[in-house]
Amino acid sequence: MDVGGTNNLQNTLISMHGGRRSDTRLMIDGVRIGNVAGEGQWTNYVPDTGTAQEVAIDYSSMQAEHLTGGLRINVIPRAGGNTFRGSLFATAVGEAWQSSNLSQDLIDQGTQEPNRLKRAYDFNPSGGGPVVRDRLWFYTSARFQDNQSFVAATFANRNAGDPSKWLYERDLAEQSVFSIAQNSVNARLRWQAAQKHKVGFYADTQTRDWDDVVPN
Repeated sequence: MDVGGTNNLQNTLISMHGGRRSDTRLMIDGVRIGNVAGEGQWTNYVPDTGTAQEVAIDYSSMQAEHLTGGLRINVIPRAGGNTFRGSLFATAVGEAWQSSNLSQDLIDQGTQEPNRLKRAYDFNPSGGGPVVRDRLWFYTSARFQDNQSFVAATFANRNAGDPSKWLYERDLAEQSVFSIAQNSVNARLRWQAAQKHKVGFYADTQTRDWDDVVPN
């Protein structure tokens, strides 16, 4: 069970004022992020909070150029300045922190190993500063996340890889694992092209390794 995005890293769609969830739009510095699936609201791109200067959420009085009237979430990236600055967020937990109420009485009644945590971590360094003082600045961030949990009543096949055996046989020593790992690295350049004009360049690359194991 995923609670609050702790197991499955993804964006959330929200319905406002009786509208459709599919009207939600995610934006990076005013540029909409989406794909051609469904009505264009879905995306596997997850913004890196370490690179966000602010997150603006609009739920009414939208500008005329917006296609829908639903929730708009605009992530505004940080821009480096003339002083080098950085930050670090890190958290980690292992299966030793997982409690259990599986008693011998429940085992005798046929209850098997329940869902339980295997490991989770989130490592998010970021920083930036001047390339050329008063002219060109940079800010970069990286985020490495991993969530793994054992899946209840789901086990590996003891006969896997054995061409002489075609039937599934549970291997109680190897419980199946749900896992999702998502990594991202991004950078932003900001150039003072003229006294009243600044030009920004932003790039972000992300990878997702998702093993969506569920019972049966």
